[in-house]
This record gives sequence, structure tokens and C-alpha cells, in this order.
Amino acid sequence: MRLLRFASILLILSSSVALFAADSAAGRPYLALGDSVSFGFITNADFEYVNPENFIGFPDYVGQALKLHTSNAACPGETSGSFLSSIAPDDGCRFYRSQALPLHVSSLTC
Repeated sequence: MRLLRFASILLILSSSVALFAADSAAGRPYLALGDSVSFGFITNADFEYVNPENFIGFPDYVGQALKLHTSNAACPGETSGSFLSSIAPDDGCRFYRSQALPLHVSSLTC
């Protein structure tokens, strides 16, 4: 019982700290990388693929909730291996790019 109470208090405190940090982080950059989960997903899409704004992924929700400036550099079909190496197999990101379908960001600059 004491452990449950301690865990509950810890959860409440960590949530409060996260919300406070979100308020103080307004406008800070948030770079999202990943596959179609990050990019956004539409089932049975046809012409919708030509506009990346049609795809709403979790970075859009996280960035909005935490008041961050989101740059979604995800690519549908990206894998951990293909992200790290251009010769590793992927699940469609290279094909997506070869079709000249637009991503959320065209290029990244540091």
C-alpha cells in the first residue's frame, strides 16, 4: 500500500514537472524522426500523397501540446537500419522518395 501511494505521488509530481517544463519550453525546436507513425498515416490514400499536410502524425500532437516548434523529418517506411546506413534494407522510404512524393520538410539545416 505504501509503495502504491509513493508511486502515485511520484507520478503526480513528474506530471506537474513535465507540464511546467512544457510552459517554459514554448517555441523551442522539436525534431521528429521515424517512419510512418511519426510521418502520419492514411489508409487507402490516392491523390492525398502529394500533400504532406494531409498526414498527421504524433509529432503534430506532441508539438502542439508542449508548445514546441515541430520539424517532422520522418519518412514513411524508414527503419532503424536504413536511417543509419544507406545500404540497409528499408520498408518503403527510398521508394517514397524515388517517386518524388513530398515529405514534411524538404531539407534540414543545423
